[in-house]
Amino acid sequence: MVTTSYSQAITVSAALDSSIMKIGEQRKIALEVKQPHSAVVYFPTINGNDTLAQGIEILKITPPDTLKSNNALTIKQEYFITSFDTGRYVLPPFVFKSKTQSYTTEQLYLDVITYDEDLTNAQLTGMAENYDPPFNWVRFLLYLSIVLGILGLGALIYYIYKVVQEMKNNQIEEEIVVDNRLPHEIALEELEKIKSDKLWQKGEVKVYYTVLTDTLRDYFTRRFNIPAMEMTSSEIIRSLKYEHDAVDAIERVREIFDISDMVKFAKMEPSQEDNEISIVNAFFIVNKTKKEEVALPEVEQPEETGNTKIEKQKQ
Repeated sequence: MVTTSYSQAITVSAALDSSIMKIGEQRKIALEVKQPHSAVVYFPTINGNDTLAQGIEILKITPPDTLKSNNALTIKQEYFITSFDTGRYVLPPFVFKSKTQSYTTEQLYLDVITYDEDLTNAQLTGMAENYDPPFNWVRFLLYLSIVLGILGLGALIYYIYKVVQEMKNNQIEEEIVVDNRLPHEIALEELEKIKSDKLWQKGEVKVYYTVLTDTLRDYFTRRFNIPAMEMTSSEIIRSLKYEHDAVDAIERVREIFDISDMVKFAKMEPSQEDNEISIVNAFFIVNKTKKEEVALPEVEQPEETGNTKIEKQKQ
């Protein structure tokens, strides 16, 4: 059903997609206005309520949609309605307005009817048998994938844990490897490396004295069994005074540690001669205080005599 109103170059219309509707269904009313580009036409307003007429409810109103052409504009808007009471309804005209004039569509008619089925004479039947639904494979596979995913994640976490533990165990085993060389052998090897690196000649004086004194501290720890790595310079010298083998080297130890402390804490720049003497003194200290392993004398075996050979043969 379509109703149209004309006024000069402005045309308005209202169309109902069907004049018959069952209770609870929806129908659509299409409003349309055709106007020149320069005209301004306002669509109808519902005044804030949600009913188009008594018993006719508005479900939705779409925003206007504009279609442009060379000669005119076509603007459309749609109303979605429903009803829950039977009867014939008269839908009031829709009023469009411009700045100077109103444009009215004709009224629309809508018949609301009941469903075709008549349930008043329906008879109740007995209770249906128990329904056994079919096995849901989709849900089963979903739950199975979740369970397998959780198990897989747990296995991955356990594997990572075992790998980390194995790495820690290997690291501990590497850390507890004992160097069985004599203390002076280790120290002399380190001093040779320091000498060949020529750190102080490269301007790394502080590093040079740090590795030099650390090598001596490690040597004193191994040789005299004192915690030299945690002791101050004066504490080390005081401890060496009680070691008979270190008495002749104490002055050179003091000289090296004094220069090292001045470099580290007073930022003193020692002379080239001081740097050379320090490495020479370090070699002297280790060689002067080293303790060689004493080889046990071999016990000579008595020569076998004729009687000894006879006794062995009897045994």
